[in-house]
Amino acid sequence: MKKWLIGALALWMLLGMGELQARELPKRPEYIIVVSRRASNDAAWRAVVEALEKKHKGAEVLYYNESPRETMPQLRYYWPRYVAVVDKPEAIGRDFIVDLNRMSREIDFDIYADFLCGVITGYNADAAMRLVTETKEPMVIESTLSTISSFGDGHWFDRFAFISDAKPGEIGERGVGQKELQRSMVTDSADNRMFRDAIIKAQEQGRTIPQGFSARKPNLLQRFYDYYTKYDPDLLVTASHATERNLEMPFSSGNLMCKDGKIYADFPEGPKDLVESGKRRVYLPIGNCLMGNIDNTKNSMALAFMNSAHVRTLVGYVVETWYGRNGWGGLCYLMNNPGRYTIAEAFYLNQQDLMFQLREKAPNLVNKAYPFVKHQPGTNHLAEEYNKVNALAGREVDQDV
Repeated sequence: MKKWLIGALALWMLLGMGELQARELPKRPEYIIVVSRRASNDAAWRAVVEALEKKHKGAEVLYYNESPRETMPQLRYYWPRYVAVVDKPEAIGRDFIVDLNRMSREIDFDIYADFLCGVITGYNADAAMRLVTETKEPMVIESTLSTISSFGDGHWFDRFAFISDAKPGEIGERGVGQKELQRSMVTDSADNRMFRDAIIKAQEQGRTIPQGFSARKPNLLQRFYDYYTKYDPDLLVTASHATERNLEMPFSSGNLMCKDGKIYADFPEGPKDLVESGKRRVYLPIGNCLMGNIDNTKNSMALAFMNSAHVRTLVGYVVETWYGRNGWGGLCYLMNNPGRYTIAEAFYLNQQDLMFQLREKAPNLVNKAYPFVKHQPGTNHLAEEYNKVNALAGREVDQDV
């Protein structure tokens, strides 16, 4: 009898405490909007924040002066599932994005991210507003244009076109109703205008041109331009060399570039804007350096794609990359589980797996905040960084680490 009474009393106390906690703790919002004072004090940008609040009922708005990190105490209190950061492009650069990633892992004491984070910005406030107003309904990807080879025949999509990054000059397409990918080789060529102009300048200055260097390349830029017009892709996936100001076609065969918030093809005979239908797109430059880096300016490829090409979801690197697990791994999570995850979820889950694998392989590296060393032409910065990583790990690490 005594045991039963003690058990009943303990159960009553637990239930009572739970009821007390439920009454005392406020309902914590699932969605947090983090906005800078410089944006919130601008009427046009304040309207973007208000549109986000209207879209996500019950969202809480937090403010910062210089850095989103100022809101960390409140984020730890609310422990949200989603965080949207709103700011003007001039405030957003590599360190801004890197710190957001670090913040997401600092809500509690484990190594994993505790919320999904994204940035709402744009070439101007109107462009940022379109990220909010034109993403109210879920989007199903049906057509894709790719400059990577790992999609194979693109069997996930109703319509598919690609330019190979593995075999120079190889292209392919598959329209509605076609079962087989029609592959072919590009036989014509054209100048990479940037290379051509560099050669002319070198000749004028009397400088030596490297032996075998040529501006003449397979005419892949024209193929990209034509495919983009023909297939009007829901999804763009690209790889090859890039900076914040240009995106090369595979094998340096011409460039997309940006100016005044627009993307254009830099043809030898002169620039041509991409043909736009106005439809909403997704862009995953998962094999490109620096394509996600707004670089504290309105004049970046990321903002131009969002502005003129109607890209409403973009996931890209803010650093140089080659063997990038963050990009290629996120793409694998998305495409190997088609329809299961949103793009945000796929890249989020990949990052958690990345952290798990890093802890298994080299636990001493997990909590290191790595300095950023910008590559200087003619230097082997990678070897120096490998040596530092080996020293931190206490052994020679493999390429995955």
